[in-house]
Amino acid sequence: MNQAKVMGILRHTLTFLGGVLITQGVIDESLYTELFGAIMTLVGGVWSVIDKKTVEAVEDVVENVKEKVDEVKAKVSRKRK
Repeated sequence: MNQAKVMGILRHTLTFLGGVLITQGVIDESLYTELFGAIMTLVGGVWSVIDKKTVEAVEDVVENVKEKVDEVKAKVSRKRK
């Protein structure tokens, strides 16, 4: 699932929960707004860090594979001579 889908689901869930909590008088609208913003910011930031680490990990794997391919090519080339 991509970030846009997760954030959309999270927004709808928080809107629903916020509506329930406001209706029951547990929190007021201004507190809900602050909590909503804080949660969305936190989730977006964490997702960004995880996504960047995933990209870096994939790039590292690709680089390692390229190095191994070059090593194999060199061995094959030496054997042909």
